[in-house]
Amino acid sequence: MAKRKYARPLLSIGIIFKNEIRCLERCLASLASLQKKVPCELIMADTGSDDGSREVAARYADVLFDFPWINDFAAARNAVLDKATGKWYLSIDADEWLDKDVSELAGFFYSSHIESAEICSLVVRNYYLSDSDSEYADIQGLRLVRRMPWTRFEGSIHERFVLPEGRGWHIMVLSKTVLHHDGYVCMNEGRGEEKAERNLVLLRNELEKNPEDLTLLLQYIESGKSASDYQDMLEKAVKLVKQKCYQWNYEGPVVFRHAVMDAYNHNPSKLDERIACSREWFPDSFFTRIDVEYLAFGASWQKSDYAECILRGECYLQAIEDYRGNRGERVTLMSSALMFASVHDEQQVRVYMSQALVEEGECLRALKVLEEIEGNLSDETHVGYLRFALSRIQSESECDTSLVIRNIYKKNQGGQFWNAFARESIQLFTKMYREKERESEKYYRPAYTLFLPLADVCDLGRAAAVLETDDSRKMEKLLCKVENWEQFPVEVLFHALCHGGMFPIVGLPLNLERMDGMVGTLVAGRDNLELVRLAGGALRDSMPETSMLRKRALQESVPEASTIQVDVRQDGTGEETVSKTFQQIVWNQRFAYALLNAFDWKDEGDGLVVVRYFARAEKEFLGKVYSPEAMKEENLSLLQSEHRFGWRCADAFEVLDAGDFAGYVKKLREALGDSPETRYVAEYLLNHTPQLQEGQKRQRENASPELLALAEQVKAILANYASDDPMVMALKESEAFQKVAWLIEEEEELSAAR
Repeated sequence: MAKRKYARPLLSIGIIFKNEIRCLERCLASLASLQKKVPCELIMADTGSDDGSREVAARYADVLFDFPWINDFAAARNAVLDKATGKWYLSIDADEWLDKDVSELAGFFYSSHIESAEICSLVVRNYYLSDSDSEYADIQGLRLVRRMPWTRFEGSIHERFVLPEGRGWHIMVLSKTVLHHDGYVCMNEGRGEEKAERNLVLLRNELEKNPEDLTLLLQYIESGKSASDYQDMLEKAVKLVKQKCYQWNYEGPVVFRHAVMDAYNHNPSKLDERIACSREWFPDSFFTRIDVEYLAFGASWQKSDYAECILRGECYLQAIEDYRGNRGERVTLMSSALMFASVHDEQQVRVYMSQALVEEGECLRALKVLEEIEGNLSDETHVGYLRFALSRIQSESECDTSLVIRNIYKKNQGGQFWNAFARESIQLFTKMYREKERESEKYYRPAYTLFLPLADVCDLGRAAAVLETDDSRKMEKLLCKVENWEQFPVEVLFHALCHGGMFPIVGLPLNLERMDGMVGTLVAGRDNLELVRLAGGALRDSMPETSMLRKRALQESVPEASTIQVDVRQDGTGEETVSKTFQQIVWNQRFAYALLNAFDWKDEGDGLVVVRYFARAEKEFLGKVYSPEAMKEENLSLLQSEHRFGWRCADAFEVLDAGDFAGYVKKLREALGDSPETRYVAEYLLNHTPQLQEGQKRQRENASPELLALAEQVKAILANYASDDPMVMALKESEAFQKVAWLIEEEEELSAAR
């Protein structure tokens, strides 16, 4: 980057660094927008880098020099300050970067304040997690000062500008100028042990010289939460504040905040007392109004004290509004960072508070709280609570939730939070959930209708719209737009099938594995009654019809874009038929096979419908996949067992419908030979085929007594000989046997099949 030289810069920017290759260039590049608007010089001191940081600094710095490290940050800062020539001095760390919006900061140098102001504070935004830009805490840091004889740093650790005593200082707050800082990320993610220990050593040395310096004690408390003497230092700091020692009113709110935090995490018996103490001593400080109230809110939530939770939440939200609106006391904000003032923290309070309001029957107020959620939601631990609150508001009130659900979707679509929220919300669509919520005395409408405003943009919205209609054409139009079938509520798919929906859907290419996954999910856990009803509907839809009524019904119910190509035509014989795409044929076959395997054949339900559907779907499928040559009797053994069984069943139903009951039984026996694992299906059919039982009964009833007697005589003779005996062969060729053969063979086939 090209460096600019000015006769007298207006602003000197000072940086000290050591081995900051990770972040140094980011820091230096962020200064470019300010340097374009304000005459600046950049002065940098290297305190011992060996990782290439110095080479990066050389490309940006106007002044670059080495300063041997002597365990004293103030000394290094003052060495940089001594080389400054600007009227104003801005101190920045290497792990910070200036926000892109420098309009307020640049404007300050050309405003009337430039002549009277002496000190300015900037927002230093401390981030705590590397994968989140909403987990942060702000501090009003004194970083910009007029260069005067007294302008010096003090403190070997956590160095700060010295403010001479004896007069008041007018501090100008630049609330829109942000220095982003991620130096705490490594410490919070377990990579900053060495840095933390270095800081504690320096602070202990300082405290040995000044044991009652409240500022040093506070710095130790904030740096040494894991130190063995942390509790002692905290108690000592609280005692000094109550004794109103030097700086008590400046550092006190922060010390008390830490005392409340310590009680919240480790000593709940002291929590109420410490919260009350903070409110009594520092009621106007944002450390009390924001941080302490946040912890009080959490404590109320943990005790399920929803009324108190709501009260504390209201206090917190009002304080957040004042803080962001630059209203209220701000001087103490320069001593430390607020811990719970981020957008993420506010979102958490709103989500939990909304649930507390719902528990108290305040659905409208809960909705208002959620309507003011700003920014992306990032904490997936909030998903369940947000879903709970919104679903209860939707189910138990007439409140219009459309604004909230649209806002949540708009700001989070495609992100991890929305995906988790969608997964959590699938349960709202289940039959069990819908039945349970209808049992509530407060029930007003199904909770899944929460997603209706999103019917045009997301799958859960489409799912809600499908459940809200019985019109198969509307369902299919909605289902054509589904983007992620893996996460689509299966209950909705089942609802569509039960109401005449056509599958698969256009634009959804399904391979065999994906089809099996979908149909397997559809039939899993269903009772036999539902399966039979669904199979019955699919069976009727799969059967060609010749009536004009059927023709018109199909043309009216199936949209043009449907995967099923409705082609009602004359087939040469004058009859009208319906053709389907191959994908539809495969879907029917996989769905029929899944139903066959899911059905409980020990029940008395009408499984005959299921087998008929399976047989018809198999025959249609095999007719498309294999040539007529392959389907000849001598080649059937080459097919998979499910296909052999389906083909045999289809043949069996054809002869049954033709009135050949003995042939039906014979075909079932052939099916058993090809696929013995389906014996339970064949046994069910033999016992639950009304045409078979009724036909046999009618034939026997119509047979003469003489014919029945002759049949018994022939059976008795046959029973005395082996089946391959010449006598048996001769008997079967006789005229007497031919008269009763249909009675004897029918019983033999039936017995063998069973």
